[in-house]
Amino acid sequence: MIQEFQVQNFHSIRERQSISFVPTNDDNMRGQYVHEVADGVGLLKVGIVYGSNASGKTTLLQALSFFRSVMIDKPESKISCSTNTAKGNIRTCR
Repeated sequence: MIQEFQVQNFHSIRERQSISFVPTNDDNMRGQYVHEVADGVGLLKVGIVYGSNASGKTTLLQALSFFRSVMIDKPESKISCSTNTAKGNIRTCR
């Protein structure tokens, strides 16, 4: 689980932006919104991103998606290589 996510210099986000899943000390409805991951350590089950139009909400979610793909996907699935024998055995990877 992610405790805090920070992003900087990603698409239109230049300055560091962060989203935290650490709950406040407010016990109101804590059982519904907090998941205890270890003894005494709880994280929010849900987060809300809000803001005006063109403020970077979608870009923040794209950064989270990118982070997820980097952490979960195997590197072999991201790179494909081929050899072109007509050009003298030149190996190209993408």
